[in-house]
Amino acid sequence: MSNFKKYLDSLERCREIARLEYQFVTHAFRGCDKVVERLEQAYATVVKRVPKEGDAGASASLAQLQDTLKSSYTAMRAARLINLQAKVEQNDYFNVMLFGRTMSGKSTLREALTGGDGSTIGKGAQRTTLDVKHYEWNELRVVDTPGFGAIEGEEDTKKARETLERVDLVLFLLNSDSIQECAFNELKYIAERNTPLIFVLNMKKNLESEGNRRRALRSPEKVIYKPEEIQGHEERLRFLAGEAGLNPSQVRVIPIHAQAAFLGTQASGLESEELRELGRLDQLLGTICQDIEANGPIRRIQSFLDSALLHVVQQLALFTAQRDRLEKLKPECESGAERIATWRRQLSTSAPKKVRASVDAIYKELEDSIPDFVDANAERSDVADLWKVHVNRLNVQKKIETAAQSLAMEVREGLQSFSDEMHEGLEFSASLESSPDVKGFDEWDYKRINGWTSAIVGGLGAIAFAMSWNPVGWAAAGISLAFSFFGYLSDSRSSKLSGAKRKMDERLRESVGEAKKGCRKALSGWIKSDLLDGMVGFAERRLNAIFEGIREFENALEQAQYQIDEVQADINLRLLQRVATVISGRNNSLPPARRLVRTPGYASYLLTTERFRDVELLRRMGSVLNERIEVIQETSKQDVLMYLFRGLVQNVEVKSIKEAVLYAPAENIGKITGNRGRRIRLAAALTACQLKIQVIKGDTHAGLRLQPT
Repeated sequence: MSNFKKYLDSLERCREIARLEYQFVTHAFRGCDKVVERLEQAYATVVKRVPKEGDAGASASLAQLQDTLKSSYTAMRAARLINLQAKVEQNDYFNVMLFGRTMSGKSTLREALTGGDGSTIGKGAQRTTLDVKHYEWNELRVVDTPGFGAIEGEEDTKKARETLERVDLVLFLLNSDSIQECAFNELKYIAERNTPLIFVLNMKKNLESEGNRRRALRSPEKVIYKPEEIQGHEERLRFLAGEAGLNPSQVRVIPIHAQAAFLGTQASGLESEELRELGRLDQLLGTICQDIEANGPIRRIQSFLDSALLHVVQQLALFTAQRDRLEKLKPECESGAERIATWRRQLSTSAPKKVRASVDAIYKELEDSIPDFVDANAERSDVADLWKVHVNRLNVQKKIETAAQSLAMEVREGLQSFSDEMHEGLEFSASLESSPDVKGFDEWDYKRINGWTSAIVGGLGAIAFAMSWNPVGWAAAGISLAFSFFGYLSDSRSSKLSGAKRKMDERLRESVGEAKKGCRKALSGWIKSDLLDGMVGFAERRLNAIFEGIREFENALEQAQYQIDEVQADINLRLLQRVATVISGRNNSLPPARRLVRTPGYASYLLTTERFRDVELLRRMGSVLNERIEVIQETSKQDVLMYLFRGLVQNVEVKSIKEAVLYAPAENIGKITGNRGRRIRLAAALTACQLKIQVIKGDTHAGLRLQPT
């Protein structure tokens, strides 16, 4: 009775804790919402700042990014609120979930627990539990979920996974006849949510026939619970759990026979007791009750805070993914800006040279025709009109326009080629993207950013040459006036005719030279205003605007990420402090944290300026939370790293405030990095620096030979 009272007291404490943690989580989520609101405002400011001249592709793409953030976070927030509301509805219960592959025995076990009539137990390969169902047993709520791994059972698997966040303890049922590989995928989901877990190994032996029942009851260790078979399953489960990110040493496996347990509820007298004992259901129930008596309040703390932490981490991953992708885009834009600036400088030198060469070639034909024209027309009174006809016949103006168009098209083709290269570079960057192993938000399609490249050449379509400066027209008018003067002189038929022709030739060449000079000047001005400042300058300004927008987006995301980091740290610190209080019975059992990093279910590192000596408290916390708990006194980075990797590294060299090198034998590298690199990443996060490993080879007394790894 005393144990049962302790059990009930623990459940009552769980209800009180649920109300407190709900308030804390709600406050934390409001903080997350405010971070996104500020980020959206920052995005809107950046979008407005992008110039709207010409094509608005860059502005539209930045707006798309803003929309992506809003839609992604809206979906995340909706899922978060649904989960939180479901937890509130279950606050008055300690929730135990039956989780396992289709036909693993969940319904049979639940029927045995709740004294059912067996009507929901499946036959053959049929799926019997299609929705999440709740049953009450021994002051607990038993949550029966659809099984995973069934053919066309994707929706079943989804429902089961969603329920993982809303329970306090998971009973993971597995069949002894085949531990499927698909169980490994589900273990990863459990590991991500850090939900307390007990493996229930359902030993498969059909006891419907009386002969089988008698043999099993007479020799359970020979017929059902074969020690070597159970040991083999336990070893395999520990291996799969470790691969999925769980702590293999903390794996708990309880063999049962669900069918025997259920048959015991249907039989009577001695047979009922024997079958119930054969089913070992009491052993499983005893383990559950003992866990609740000892750790129920902590399980409820974990249920709220680790579930909230998962949503915060997903939000953090959303920000990180956007920053990573902007980081990949930025070098392309930086390189593009440098290339286009270099090209503009080169063009400012080469284009005028090309213009001079083209104008000189076009006017040379006109200059070469002057002697023949003078000889033929010097004495004509309509010489000025004849000159205009002559100039038009040589198509001087058309040739000038063609040369200008050719140069403009060359510039445009260069811009188009540049734009295509930028587009290919972005697509290449997109192809290198790897989706983060986080669910619950829309993946940002990197190709959306490709819309920004269209802004580089946007508005530079067909080039209209109004030729408002009309250099050829200006030159023709000047030459016309000159010939009016020569025409006046030509009225005299004297011996001075030869000299007049010479002077006409000189003046005509001088006038054509002035026209050529004016044409060069006009074209040079057009190159600067229309080509360099217009076409190329437009592309340059748009690219710089995009690059500046990217940097401002990065700054806004960095700030948002920092704020969500703080929310994450607050949740982790709250969890550790609350667990320490439950275990020790004292508030403020842990020292104030200077920095806290945590991978749920693996390790927590708390950095403090105070000396902490309660090692037993940390051991008990680690045992309940199934993770390593370290409280480290802050001294130097070298001392902190030497402590974290004590016995594994021979020396630590701090290169700078942001970089340190660990010197270690090759055989210790695996232990230094830890499973999936988690140990070294936590250490890097705690010390806020990049860690590198140098492998020590050879006789240390003879000198170190270092090899990077």
